[in-house]
Amino acid sequence: MPLPPTKYNLMLADPVARWMDQSGRKPNCTPEDILDVVVEHVQLVSWNFTCLAHLKEQNFYLSLDEVENPKEGMTVYIRIGRQLDTYIYRKGEWVPAGSLSDDLYKG
Repeated sequence: MPLPPTKYNLMLADPVARWMDQSGRKPNCTPEDILDVVVEHVQLVSWNFTCLAHLKEQNFYLSLDEVENPKEGMTVYIRIGRQLDTYIYRKGEWVPAGSLSDDLYKG
């Protein structure tokens, strides 16, 4: 059963739809299209994190190597598989600040 088109769900689905469109996987994809195929909330959250990393938005990346010109105190989120690792830039180095598994968002 698709997820309802609440403001929150549409917000999470937006980067997924944009990445699907930009990557050519589903041209003209909309957030509503994404909600039509999502089965569980955890799936939408997972796709959101992954697509934000592909789009390099909101400080989400696929690796620390993608971060350009880090600033002192900057926080970034690195997407690896079904995990989100957090790092803070301190004194010229990336310091691990924790990790979250997608399973945290299971209902």
